[in-house]
Amino acid sequence: MKRKMLLLSALFIMATVSYSTEKQSLEASLNSIENKFNDLLEKEAQKKREFEAQKVQLENEVADLKAKRRRKKKNFLKN
Repeated sequence: MKRKMLLLSALFIMATVSYSTEKQSLEASLNSIENKFNDLLEKEAQKKREFEAQKVQLENEVADLKAKRRRKKKNFLKN
């Protein structure tokens, strides 16, 4: 009888430790996934800022080219 109780106690302790280890492993995996997700969100935000800056630069270049074209037309029409 004592052996059975000792065996059952040992099994219970092993199951508890195993569950605890699984839970910690699961938490670590979830934290890792969350960190990767947050990194991706930050990279996406950085890319968005870069694209917006590039858009402003390109809009300025287009406006400059249009102004140059207008000046050329005026000079051509004067001659």
